Amino acid sequence: MPNYVEIVSPGKMSANFSYPAGYAGVCDIKVKNKNNGQSILSDGFTILPPANPAVGFLLKRTITINGVPGATLKNHLVPFKIYLGWQTGYDLDPKKGVSTIFVNTGNMKASFDDIRIVGPGNTLFKIEREEFSSSYWGRFSVVVPSLPPEGITATLYYNNPSAPALWSDADTSQCGITTIFTQPLPDWDLSGVASTTINGDRLDLIPKEGSINYPWINGISKNLLLPDNFLLEFVSGYSSSNANQNMGEAFVMLGDGTGAKIIVGMQDYAVGSGSPTGPLLITNIEGRKNTAMRLTGSWSRNQYYITRLNGTVKIYLTNSASQDVDHKLICTDTYSGNLNKIVLSTTKSGANPPLIHKLKFMRLFEWYGNFPSLAFGPETVV
Repeated sequence: MPNYVEIVSPGKMSANFSYPAGYAGVCDIKVKNKNNGQSILSDGFTILPPANPAVGFLLKRTITINGVPGATLKNHLVPFKIYLGWQTGYDLDPKKGVSTIFVNTGNMKASFDDIRIVGPGNTLFKIEREEFSSSYWGRFSVVVPSLPPEGITATLYYNNPSAPALWSDADTSQCGITTIFTQPLPDWDLSGVASTTINGDRLDLIPKEGSINYPWINGISKNLLLPDNFLLEFVSGYSSSNANQNMGEAFVMLGDGTGAKIIVGMQDYAVGSGSPTGPLLITNIEGRKNTAMRLTGSWSRNQYYITRLNGTVKIYLTNSASQDVDHKLICTDTYSGNLNKIVLSTTKSGANPPLIHKLKFMRLFEWYGNFPSLAFGPETVV
């Protein structure tokens, strides 16, 4: 995008001018005569910002979105949560890490369709719906096109019964962010699992028999060179008909040609007959022994964030079901070596029923050491 808009006219311009879509607040205006290049602005010429796209909404809240020091983030996600009809009773422990507001029943549609976030220059921001329960609560993330270190101020609009939904489900929107896993793509090696099945909006991985000790070679894999500093978001669930659920495990692993270097396990070290052996013994990072990693069911949405900054690896968890936490730090270690392979694995021990790994999506972000956050102001009338 150029840093200016150039308007060529044969004579003086007295009419008002509105920025073209996408340019508001990010460029200058140059107006010149097509013959001699001189200014053609009349004394009454004014430049108008684009109209507010949130029309017909009755209530609003100011949002302060904080940036991260020393960097401008592009198309980054900032989470928030809305409760309908609740004024008390929910634990607003700041350690849970999610900005939450309460909206009176009737002031927002039960399906949360009538929410809009408008940023600087009246830019309508994209919203991802992560998970929701109708008439009860919804978890969302706003996609900020450009977030400077000093942050920005935006406005949340709501209470418009005729407003259609404009949010997208996170695993389908992409939102301008590199998506490296949504479907079984041709550049994924699927030979390490018994079968792969598209089931609605997810990919179900069924493990091979007797694979419990070798998850690095019993999964789907992709060759991808990760940068020195990165945030890898991974979303999944699991399903098992095994009441014991201790004879299988689901993993996300990063490594190289020699094996796994970073492991995130989904089932709390639940391997039944003993510890995994073989390639896992050379791993540097293990997150699977932390009880906070346990998934809660095939319906649950669990997000894992594997981050690396200057050789320090940190793994975070967001769990909206049993724990309701955002970006909880569960593991820290160091590893500065090459990472050029991703393995998404599910394992099985003998005749026990399989633990099915239900994959949603993976996305790669820039990482500067902090998650952006937001804060809501009080509710006011538009």
